Amino acid sequence: MSPSKDQGLFVVVRSELDRYWSEVSGQAERNVLRFPPSHADRLGQTLFANLRVGGLSTLLVSGNSAWDPSSQYYESCREAVRQRALNVERMFLLPHRHCRHDPSLRRHLELDQAAGIRTSTLYVGDLISSFALPLTESLEIGLWDDAVACVALYGASGAMAAPVEWRVSQRPEDIERHRDVFSALTTRADAIDLEATSDSLQLEEPMVTTAPVVQTLAPILCQGDHVSPEDCSWYHGIWQYLRIFNMVSTPTWHSDFYTSELGSLASAKESGRVLISGTADYSMLAYVLWAYRQKGSAVDVTVLDLCETPLFLCKWYAKLVGTRVATVSADIFKYIPESPFDLIATDAFLTRFNPTARPALMDRWRQLLRVGGHVVTTVRIEEGLAGDIVNSTPQQVTAFRKKALQEARRWRGFLGLSPEETASQAARYAERMVSYSFRSADEVSRLFSDAGFEIVRLVKNEVPGEMASTTYCDIVATRRH
Repeated sequence: MSPSKDQGLFVVVRSELDRYWSEVSGQAERNVLRFPPSHADRLGQTLFANLRVGGLSTLLVSGNSAWDPSSQYYESCREAVRQRALNVERMFLLPHRHCRHDPSLRRHLELDQAAGIRTSTLYVGDLISSFALPLTESLEIGLWDDAVACVALYGASGAMAAPVEWRVSQRPEDIERHRDVFSALTTRADAIDLEATSDSLQLEEPMVTTAPVVQTLAPILCQGDHVSPEDCSWYHGIWQYLRIFNMVSTPTWHSDFYTSELGSLASAKESGRVLISGTADYSMLAYVLWAYRQKGSAVDVTVLDLCETPLFLCKWYAKLVGTRVATVSADIFKYIPESPFDLIATDAFLTRFNPTARPALMDRWRQLLRVGGHVVTTVRIEEGLAGDIVNSTPQQVTAFRKKALQEARRWRGFLGLSPEETASQAARYAERMVSYSFRSADEVSRLFSDAGFEIVRLVKNEVPGEMASTTYCDIVATRRH
């Protein structure tokens, strides 16, 4: 190229740089400084070298994020504490208790404590879900000398990567907001014992860890199921994100029912061979394994589904809790086991089948069970339903998308999907998802009775519902003959 053209191109690029610096200067004039992620170490060196009293900071632990506990940024803080006896506390925020096993967390705690930094490991999942924390751009924050507020901002990639920007502010409103966050964490978050193994922990589902994994693998593993025969990646890819937000129907909406009934059957010592007939992820498996473990009963679980994605999740979860499960990718109408099962457990699987197909499914369940074997499940009831199909109205889709966006913003930093993309996929889920509800509890009872089952329990319950409050029936039935 000629010199004149080179010079013209350089001038154009230089003008873009000038615009960038003009924007940065404007922020500084408003008492806000913005640093790119590459300046994190230098920012830390300057900040901690000039710290007078100390401060509070947080660090997000998602189970997927990778960070270096020995980075120059963190070492700068430790060196300042060692040399000048500063008063510094770091709060490690965990969205679920399983993250306590993160090796980076353990190493970071050791290094901080050796340097004289006070540490606390806090469970914040319930606080985020219940809107108990002040709304802020990110939960990865610092408040230094009670005069400077710092925040790590995540961009379109969500989490599992370095922040896209570090922001430093001395605006009173930012400082006050950080104070409010730390106050809520100190007074309302649950401290985690890293060595504890409680019953509730055994049932806790580490969805924040697996949701980003499934988001990546669903387009590869999904091969269609009863929800979407052609491709179910739109369903499985966003499912666990929606579960984190408590926006979709899962066994957790019927937790007392499943823990009670599965525990009772486990106590009987004659229901050790279990089939999970259709599942969206590992939730039903978690309830089955927990119930049998609680009663000290052996259990042999087979998970059956058309799609490989939930089967992958079940194998992952089984390994996490130290057991094995058999997984079978097959149509339930074609699946032939080596021997009958003692128990079939599944959540809302019947509502995936239209009224014409249900008798065949019930007959298949009867064939898969031994005489005296049980079915434990739930079904959706829609009294006054005009047609067979229940789907979302445009208004419900809009509301569903709005709620997903709001929730994703609160969970930012823990999730591997941006709030905007989360909301877009949530809307697609709401648009495409259909259910085949029953019209009454009597209709449910007749279906089981006609198929050769005796109803042991049938109780109606109200649950939050995906689009609106919804009635479900909790059902326990046994094969008569």
